[in-house]
Amino acid sequence: MSQKLQSVLWTAAGFLLLVAALFIPGHFRALDLKSVQYAAKGTPNVVSAGMNLVNLEQVSAARLFFKTAQMLKLPDTEVLETAINNASRNLSQRPSAILSDAAAPIPELWSPAVQKPVIDSLLQRETQKKVMAILLSSPRPGVREILNTRNLTNLVQFAPVDSVAGQPLDAAISLIALLSQSDRLAPRLRDEFETLSYQANTNAAAGDLEDVWVDMLALGQNLDWNQLAELLRRTERTRTIHTLLENAGGVTTDKFTILYTAALISERPGLLAEYLEKFPRSGYADVETALRSGKGAVVELLLTKKPIYFSRWRLKMIEYDPFGLLFYSMIPSSISAPLATALLRWTLFLAAGLCYARAIGTLALPWHLDGEKLDTTRIAQEATIAACIFVVAAVTTEPFLMPDQIKPPSAKTGSVLSGVIPIKIPKAKTPVMTNASLTPLLIFFVLQALLYIWSLAKLAEVRRQPVGARIKLRLLENEDHLFDAGLYLGFAGTVISLILVSLGVIAQSIMAAYASTSFGIIFVSILKICHIRPLRRELILESEGEVPAEQLA
Repeated sequence: MSQKLQSVLWTAAGFLLLVAALFIPGHFRALDLKSVQYAAKGTPNVVSAGMNLVNLEQVSAARLFFKTAQMLKLPDTEVLETAINNASRNLSQRPSAILSDAAAPIPELWSPAVQKPVIDSLLQRETQKKVMAILLSSPRPGVREILNTRNLTNLVQFAPVDSVAGQPLDAAISLIALLSQSDRLAPRLRDEFETLSYQANTNAAAGDLEDVWVDMLALGQNLDWNQLAELLRRTERTRTIHTLLENAGGVTTDKFTILYTAALISERPGLLAEYLEKFPRSGYADVETALRSGKGAVVELLLTKKPIYFSRWRLKMIEYDPFGLLFYSMIPSSISAPLATALLRWTLFLAAGLCYARAIGTLALPWHLDGEKLDTTRIAQEATIAACIFVVAAVTTEPFLMPDQIKPPSAKTGSVLSGVIPIKIPKAKTPVMTNASLTPLLIFFVLQALLYIWSLAKLAEVRRQPVGARIKLRLLENEDHLFDAGLYLGFAGTVISLILVSLGVIAQSIMAAYASTSFGIIFVSILKICHIRPLRRELILESEGEVPAEQLA
């Protein structure tokens, strides 16, 4: 078989492997959009979950699901609207059907027929008297501990309860105590409320409890009793509440409606908050995308803790076979075994790189030097070519390899009657590397690898010369500057990078700048230790006549 035909066959094999790798939906740091949609099969979507709430007579929570379905433009939204209207009329005619908790004697709190923020009701004097009558008669120590925080005066964000402006704080404390008394809190959340209250009463200072009051006021000013209770009975930590409010920009925004629906439909508000904290830039958009598909998609997104990725060109190509056949056949494994699927994808990239390297080597890199002597650098040259192709293919097609720089959310405030809710702004986290610094890093690596291959080719050329060992040693000395060119290129790359950073042409990344020198040191060290040093030893021994040349072959 001729060398040209072999090269064509290796190239074709490499192309097929590369295409196969590109159409495998497995990623180390991302979740493919089609995998997310597949995970939602057989699980309720927003509309059906809203219908379930209506059937459970949780009409007020279903209203938020209806609003979400409208914003996402989901089908059958009008069916949910009709069901909510019918249920509201029925419940208004028989309110006694839902008297199931300690708030039952207070219809202005629990009545689902009239949607009213719970704080608005608690700020009414008559309602406050009824609430306090229930709470003061409670035998629960935890409820009494929460009520005792009404005596705190050493406060920063609130006026004391006994002061003229103390009504908002009184409403917040009463709301927390009433939720605890009526068992509408998750056990861990109730314990955290009681622990924070105990610490505040013991130290005579609210501390972190003030932030909790702020968040509860924000929720209570915009959610009615049942909407709030449905959220908090699934929430395990006060930090979760704060994160949802922080990422939504307040309770009145459409974002909060989306996040509220995602928290209820997934039944995992804690994981939702963790996801939003991990991906402050893209987290909300990914949650909204998953919510369009249904519960299974949201749960899969929160459990994997990866951002959603999709490629526009691939979405077009998978509409046709065999691309679609290969892609969709791998979707189930991307959910059940994501790591194995991602490894398979990278393995195909590596195999494609090896095929392309063999195709290049078949034409440009001879196996033998003087007819019989084997060129030992051929394998190293092909391996370097394969490594370059693999790194370029894997890095350029693997999404989110480098974390984006995390920006703190902008400061937001919300009104608490005449006051202002301050929201803490976390410090920005600056990662060591970003996507902007990955491109020059990749360029430096490829340039060093190409220079390494050139040096290996020059070594093979010296060995093929029909001259004695002493002349070959002189020829090696003549190429010393070429063999050290990796160091020169590395230093030059570092200097150029630092200059471009100082001029603002590229993003600041000291690691990317110094990686150029590091690559140069690594490649030159491998070249001289693994290739030049053994060849020099062979030629020295041969020139001195200590070992016959035929034994060194």
